[in-house]
Amino acid sequence: MSLRDILLSLVLAAHSTQPNAGDPTQLARLRGVVDDMVAVGKTNAIFSGDAGPEATTVALYAVARHESGFWSKVQDCSVCFPGSAWCDHGRSITLYQIMRGSGWGAYTREELCSDNRKASERAAIVLGRSSSRSTTVSMFNAYAGCSTFRTCRAARELEAGFRATLAKAGVSVVWKGMQNEAVWVSR
Repeated sequence: MSLRDILLSLVLAAHSTQPNAGDPTQLARLRGVVDDMVAVGKTNAIFSGDAGPEATTVALYAVARHESGFWSKVQDCSVCFPGSAWCDHGRSITLYQIMRGSGWGAYTREELCSDNRKASERAAIVLGRSSSRSTTVSMFNAYAGCSTFRTCRAARELEAGFRATLAKAGVSVVWKGMQNEAVWVSR
């Protein structure tokens, strides 16, 4: 089974409890989300090693799953506005909950909220800022905006989801010589 198929099955299983689970529009949206993650993993790998693109894709999946549960209203940012109970009270947008500021790069809110590929690219860039010089739990700690001196619950949850999904894909990420290297456990 390909990584795309593994992630799609996980996303669809998580989405199966939603009221609109069988809606063809939602199924097509979720397929597109997974395809965007796979494409960005291939072009914006943040891990070295022969399985670097796959590990990047899994990191994007773990962030989106944790931050938004792949909810369409977070993806299109319709619940992400100042004062909202969602999206860090409007400070963060997209499935990846990218915080306003340097996380958005040169893109506007409208561009990121309407184009998941762009949002996936920005999430990979934000993750990549710390992936080359820290362990993956530290990378997720930085992504979640937690203190650099103590690992927060969100980072631990992201790391656990990341590691569990890597195992399903047959990939391992190890700290090796000042970088995270992704290797195939089995092929």
